Amino acid sequence: MNLKGIGEFGLIDQLSDLIKTDHPDLLVGIGDDAAVIRKSENDVWLVTIDTMVENTHFDLNCFSFHQLGQKLIAVNLSDIAAMGGQPQFALISLAVSEHLSLDSMKEMYRGMKDMASRYQTIVVGGDTTATLGPMVLTCSVIGIAKKEKIRTRSQAISGDIICVTGYPGMAAVGINILKQNDSDNKLKYNECINRHLTPEPRVIEARFLIEHGDIHSLIDVSDGISSDLHHICQMSSVGAIIFERDLPIHSCVFNMENRKDRNCLHWVLNGGEDFELLMTMGENNFSDFKHTFEAKFNLPLTKIGEILPAEEGIKIKRNSGKVEQLKPEGYKHFC
Repeated sequence: MNLKGIGEFGLIDQLSDLIKTDHPDLLVGIGDDAAVIRKSENDVWLVTIDTMVENTHFDLNCFSFHQLGQKLIAVNLSDIAAMGGQPQFALISLAVSEHLSLDSMKEMYRGMKDMASRYQTIVVGGDTTATLGPMVLTCSVIGIAKKEKIRTRSQAISGDIICVTGYPGMAAVGINILKQNDSDNKLKYNECINRHLTPEPRVIEARFLIEHGDIHSLIDVSDGISSDLHHICQMSSVGAIIFERDLPIHSCVFNMENRKDRNCLHWVLNGGEDFELLMTMGENNFSDFKHTFEAKFNLPLTKIGEILPAEEGIKIKRNSGKVEQLKPEGYKHFC
């Protein structure tokens, strides 16, 4: 069987068996947003890594090099945020053409520095090599957290409510508008385009949620709600139901209703790269907590569903009242 046959997460399952370890200082290994390594009795290191490949994850006709540097850092900071940590250090590995201009390289690093410094993160080194193929950008970020503040994908429990920050689907709309290369629509959907080009990791918001809310499990929305909710349910051995009526829909996502034969529900559930936070939490005092969070961050916090026993499966209740299976139709590698 080849990689297309098993997909990214099938591959992860296979490799997990090969590299499994019982090292006492490895608290969380492969399968979550970051590895968790014991630093001291009360503190842990968080370590994550992400790769962006030209023409797969980014198009140089759409990105400036400054934006590219920002995004490379942001997607890794988002993984640290999803574990409840504070990012501290970043390492960069680049495979680029020898014909890339020095100005372009320096502008990309300015973008990295701008994004990293906003979240008290320092770029401390890395590696650069030449390639005859597409540009390949890799970043690894090391963060820190209190052990008791760590949140993983495996802590959801039946009875939790499912919540999400912001407006998922905007980044997916943005990349689709960029692909159309329509100047009028670029202006109309500028907010969505910016969400794709320069996403904002929810580092500060995640720490507030954990400090002040009854958060049980947490993940960032990188592949899409439908896929990322499946990750939580699989790791936590639970089921879930999402209510279509409660999904937050930004006006620009709603305006894509009849484009490309995809309704706005498609963008909200399956659009990736939003880097919003998807979480499960206790419902007690949620209304008060929601008000406090939204007032502090000017960002929606929306209850969109409930965690169920595993035998209930993962489903969505449509506005019509019909209940259907919720398939993981977000972004998939090797497909």
